[in-house]
Amino acid sequence: MINKELFYKVTLIDCNGKELEVAKFLQILTGMEKTETRRIVASLPCVLYEELDGEACSYIEEALDFYTAKYKFEPVGDEKEVYEVDPSV
Repeated sequence: MINKELFYKVTLIDCNGKELEVAKFLQILTGMEKTETRRIVASLPCVLYEELDGEACSYIEEALDFYTAKYKFEPVGDEKEVYEVDPSV
């Protein structure tokens, strides 16, 4: 469970066949060029954010769940809990 008071490292592991949709989401989210976001989803796993606050993580989590993507949130700092989602399980 995401703690909104912590910061997380966000890793995208697999798009489960929805690379174009996830790339479009990343383009909207970050303002990056289309070719750059497609390059990101083509070379997974990829760290999307090194340090992102928990509230922003909850929005990203909702979108990645919608696309059935596999991702991982790792707390930055002293916390040791890793939050990984694999929709195929």
